[in-house]
Amino acid sequence: MEKRIRPELVAIAEKATTVESLSGPMFQRPGTKLFRAAELQPEIDRLYGHLPEKRRKQLAAGLTAPDSGRPHNQQGQRVDRITPYSETFVEPATLGEARRLFAKDFKDNDFTPKSMTQKRTPTATGTSLEMTFTGTKHPRGADPFDTTTTFTQKIPTDAAILTAGKALTNNPNRYAWRVERTHDNKSGNTKLTAVGERVTAYLHHGSLDPTRRQHFTRPESNPDFYATSTFAPPAATGTPTP
Repeated sequence: MEKRIRPELVAIAEKATTVESLSGPMFQRPGTKLFRAAELQPEIDRLYGHLPEKRRKQLAAGLTAPDSGRPHNQQGQRVDRITPYSETFVEPATLGEARRLFAKDFKDNDFTPKSMTQKRTPTATGTSLEMTFTGTKHPRGADPFDTTTTFTQKIPTDAAILTAGKALTNNPNRYAWRVERTHDNKSGNTKLTAVGERVTAYLHHGSLDPTRRQHFTRPESNPDFYATSTFAPPAATGTPTP
């Protein structure tokens, strides 16, 4: 008899031990300015007024403490920094950098550069960098002579870098964006990186239940705790395989 009704008993037990509740309070904002407990307290009081005052103050203190840094278990606040997109291009700042950067081109053309001038011209998609080198050409079997040679490099706009970075990021409006420029004086290359920053204060799996037997829930229509996704997956292409 027990064997026959065992699946039913298991189902009843699982249902009886399964609860639905909200947990893990989290606050976030774009930028790098950390939250203060006094700043979060009014919102904590509004959202979690079912909790005793002592517990609400504990939440504010915990949320604004420095995060412990343990992976997948945030306990406190931290600055999240993402770098979803970057572009690297040649931009020698000195003749020495240019000599290293274009060494093969200069050698293949029997050219020794002595000076460099640069001209930047705005374009519809960024900036055109024109690098002109004055020097001496040494043709094999002929007399050397003075000449010039020119290289051109397209440099993207900061706006283009940011647009590309945001396109690769879920909820890009959650971040404050800027472009980080780094130059390597050994290679002569410059790198533009889209940087997104936000502050998140989070207590992973932090309980919001008033008691062990009372569980905290809110209807899905409550915008303080639920949101409707606006993500649209890309359209399928090609013929599906049966």
